[in-house]
Amino acid sequence: MPPRKTKKTPAGNLTAPKVDDVDRDSLEYSILGVEPSSVARRMELISRIETARNSNLICFLTSLRGGVKAGITDDTVRVLIDHLRLLDSEQSNIDLLLVTHGGQSEVPWRIVSLIREYCKGEFGVLVPYRAMSAGTLIALGADQIVMGPYANLSPIDPKVTNPFNPADPGGNKIGIDVEDVVAYISFIRDQVGIHGEQHLTTLLASLADKVHPVSLGCVGRFLSQVRMMGEKLLESRNQKMQKERREHIVEMLSSKLFFHGHPINRSEAAEEIQLQIHFSDPRLEEDMWQLYLLYEGAFGNDEPFSAEMELERSPANEVRLDLLLTQIESKNLTSRKLERHRIKSSAPSVSVPKFGPPPGMPPGRPPAQPPPPKESVADVTIDRRWIQAIREGAAEKAPQPAPQKPQPKRKTAARRRIPTK
Repeated sequence: MPPRKTKKTPAGNLTAPKVDDVDRDSLEYSILGVEPSSVARRMELISRIETARNSNLICFLTSLRGGVKAGITDDTVRVLIDHLRLLDSEQSNIDLLLVTHGGQSEVPWRIVSLIREYCKGEFGVLVPYRAMSAGTLIALGADQIVMGPYANLSPIDPKVTNPFNPADPGGNKIGIDVEDVVAYISFIRDQVGIHGEQHLTTLLASLADKVHPVSLGCVGRFLSQVRMMGEKLLESRNQKMQKERREHIVEMLSSKLFFHGHPINRSEAAEEIQLQIHFSDPRLEEDMWQLYLLYEGAFGNDEPFSAEMELERSPANEVRLDLLLTQIESKNLTSRKLERHRIKSSAPSVSVPKFGPPPGMPPGRPPAQPPPPKESVADVTIDRRWIQAIREGAAEKAPQPAPQKPQPKRKTAARRRIPTK
């Protein structure tokens, strides 16, 4: 029997193909090379976690692979809507299994607000591995944060990137960590001991020579924004928190840890940051970890992406491949954001040597040969796109728009004819 063809559909189209019985031409491994057994295994673990937590589970992961730029982006919100519309409406609790290095700092508020619209009970965030930066912001808006033994959160101070930022030698704009600017001023004032207004003004002027004043203004605005967002997310929880505790959490995560990449384990999160961390039973922790490992294999997180290495593995001088940036998955729908690359090698031009020995060399002795020129590798990103696959019978669960009542025809006044002369 010929293999079943699977249609690839853009995000938002809920007439996508089934992925229960994945075969060789299916979305699951015509794109990613994933074994079909991993689909069934993921669905089994999702069901087990839902049963243990008495909730609907959505898995939201971005790539942690070295050399791949991925994170929480604005287009994620639209895809999450598709998953939320297909959840079991009889279940009031929603869990989000979250793994990410971070992303756009304004998106967490939109994600938490959207989930709250569908969550009539408790909203939980499950962290089997890393939920850094913007991922930590999402966790602040949860009623329960479940961290496994290998899980980490991070500070929430953002990195500012705009056209006025300084550039590296390659011409790429350098992101400015908010706390780096604050730490510079604190270092001069507190550690070096310079307090005079004139000296501080001179040092700020030297900083403005290196960093555009507009970028410095963005630093202050972003710091205020992330603190405000942290407060609002903590206020959105079902169980209200005292103002002093909210301010302590936001201050610790935005200013007191000093290093944006500092990993916060669950003990530190509970004891020092004073977050409400839920320590689950070992079986649930293991199910969360095994589910993450399945996604880790799909992303290829264990091996950094290198255009040169991909080209060496291919006999051709051009390779086209898809990198998985983001995966959002629930028991009814699988959504993947892919980035298509075209990698091509080209040999540089070689100058033809002139005949005869160079001046000063005795005739008959061959001149030394220069080393062979290296091939240049060009890695071009062609496009980024979302692809979704819906499971059998899930489309019928989506709420249908209410039928439109026929509108009565509007009575229009008869036109009065104007007699012509």
